[in-house]
Amino acid sequence: MLWRLFHSSKIGRYLATGAGEKSWALVTGSSDGIGKGVALELLARGFNVILHGRNATKLQRVRDELQARYTALSIDIFVWDASQRLEPGGVDLSRAVLDCVASRRVTVLVNNVGYTSTYHSFTAQDPMEIDMVVNLQIAFLTHITRALLPTLMSHAPGLVLNVGGLTGRFPCPYLAVHSGGKAYLSAWSRALAIEMELVHDPPADVEVLMVDVHNVSSNSNSSAESFFTPSAETMGRAIIDVVGCGRRQVTAYWRAELMAVLLNLMPASWMDAILAKEMISMRRRETEKQQ
Repeated sequence: MLWRLFHSSKIGRYLATGAGEKSWALVTGSSDGIGKGVALELLARGFNVILHGRNATKLQRVRDELQARYTALSIDIFVWDASQRLEPGGVDLSRAVLDCVASRRVTVLVNNVGYTSTYHSFTAQDPMEIDMVVNLQIAFLTHITRALLPTLMSHAPGLVLNVGGLTGRFPCPYLAVHSGGKAYLSAWSRALAIEMELVHDPPADVEVLMVDVHNVSSNSNSSAESFFTPSAETMGRAIIDVVGCGRRQVTAYWRAELMAVLLNLMPASWMDAILAKEMISMRRRETEKQQ
């Protein structure tokens, strides 16, 4: 954790400042929560931003809100249901996102879109929800990155910022598929980083960084701000602050990292018992809210 004292964000490396050049960042799942917090921070640092979400009305409202704060920058939207690779009519995700970015100088892709799973045992989980989790947490980010990576490479230096979660490192009962999706993101992100740095010929100047996050307080959940639960804006700033840290995977918020360190010090049986107790409690609270 001490490295944080000596590190400052290198996000400016991906911001073109030459005459006539404009750097863009595409942030998936940015109509609320962590994604919106990351978009805000990128705007604050001078990037034009493409906001992604599935609800056009909500996305436009967020765009108008942010545009009023950052009048000198450009903000566009990309509407797509991340649970689908093909839209009605056969429009493909890869084609749609390339049409959206068009000739823009996109240097940053933030894979943030995710799914808030319900707290049910695996055998009781709705098969449609299982497909939803797999599509959102695995298929969508894989396909959108494959489509945009050549663009990032052509505008190098580029950045792929993958927002994961501690459930990938500490799998949780009642969130089995969700935890599996986060673990996929971790392995895939690391493999892609190695490919860009050590295998691609010549080496691609594209940083691939996996950022683990924890719970935040936002409109999409009922968690209040606390020592371990920051606002979405604070988490967005923490995510951008770790860019260029020289690691392939890092926990963004230092208090979440402190929690991870403490969990790692425990015997696995203790940690599993703690997580099981917490998930039972969270499932109980969810059930009470629905009654």
